[in-house]
Amino acid sequence: MRTARLLQTVVAVAAAARSAMAAAEPAGRMYEPLQEGMSVAPRHILEERNDWFYYNLPFPDWLREKTGLHAWPGLDAPFVGMHDIDLSGIPAGPQYTQDSCWLAEHLCSFDCHRCVGPHDIRHCDRLVQTFDDGPTQHSQMLIDHMSTTGQRSTFFVLGVQMAMYPNILRDMHARGHLLASHTWGHKYLPSLSNEQVAAQLMWSMWIMNATIGVIPTFYRPPFGGTDNRIRAIAQRLGLVAVVWNLDSNDWRLNDYSRSEWEIYQQIHEWKNSGVTGILLEHDSTHQTAHAGIEISKILGPHQFTVAECNGLNLPWYQSMPSNWPANMRGHGHHFTIGKAAHGAGSPAAPTEFEAAAAAVLDGELSADDAAFEHEVADESAADDEAEPPEQHELPKPGPTQSGAAKPGAGRERPHKAHN
Repeated sequence: MRTARLLQTVVAVAAAARSAMAAAEPAGRMYEPLQEGMSVAPRHILEERNDWFYYNLPFPDWLREKTGLHAWPGLDAPFVGMHDIDLSGIPAGPQYTQDSCWLAEHLCSFDCHRCVGPHDIRHCDRLVQTFDDGPTQHSQMLIDHMSTTGQRSTFFVLGVQMAMYPNILRDMHARGHLLASHTWGHKYLPSLSNEQVAAQLMWSMWIMNATIGVIPTFYRPPFGGTDNRIRAIAQRLGLVAVVWNLDSNDWRLNDYSRSEWEIYQQIHEWKNSGVTGILLEHDSTHQTAHAGIEISKILGPHQFTVAECNGLNLPWYQSMPSNWPANMRGHGHHFTIGKAAHGAGSPAAPTEFEAAAAAVLDGELSADDAAFEHEVADESAADDEAEPPEQHELPKPGPTQSGAAKPGAGRERPHKAHN
């Protein structure tokens, strides 16, 4: 008798908890493979469960026809509908985890050895904010603040988050922010097979197109997990990797291992000493989004998106691939070099420097080398008769693919669990 009453009490408490959780979640329809009554899972649950999502974005007909599926996937995006992706010639491994970096010794791993590939973007000629892991409900207050100052920033967004918060993604896009891929499910890419890596990237491209009608040019690998194999796969999909040279450590606010004062003091020191570069931040929690607002106040609104860094003015989004289904190709927008940075307005006359930007995307020139050529050409054009101006020392990539470090290259390890 007492056991029966105890079970009734447990069931009642569980039902009340489910009702309270449901009341706190955003309105929307759930899609397979969900079960009735499930809702958004906290981040630590998302890392453990692959079937607990509350998607607010309908699965488009064109993607149903291409993949044969009827719903957005869980964290493990399947390699389906991608028979036209050519992965030939790309080595199958080695695959390794975050704890086995010794396997990546000769693979130019950014996560393990801070090695930067020839086409990776790691530096900027201003100190600029970038944000990972959105969109979330906390992203809204961040972009609301930026709208009051006119700041534009770069958001590296997750596929599963786009499915849960499509309207916030649309708001980011409408307010002129650059949106880039952070993969579909925040997986550590070097641990995956070639097909799994392609699926993580491709599904994020598909859902961005289904939500706001664009195809990203840029992506940031979760945890900074990229190497020569990952770069080769991403390049087949037209993606340019963006990493960072400065870490705000805002994620440490979530476990109270660092105070807001310590973070803001570091930002002030970088700004006052003239440090420039790409700053890693997050819009995944209230604490990190609030920190993003305060850092924005410190740095001011006159920042670059990653596409504008080093004077390259790279196109924000890719043109629609010809092998995408005809019934969805009208959803894409083509943003070309020479247009305004956010893709709006009339095309401008191309300059002699924009060829460098095209060369970066075509894999013919590194981003740092293109920035150097842009700077030298700009200065010499200003006064052909003058003595060559003193060159400012440009940021250099980390160790080359052969493993030799360039002068000044850092060897610090990123904080793995929070990027």
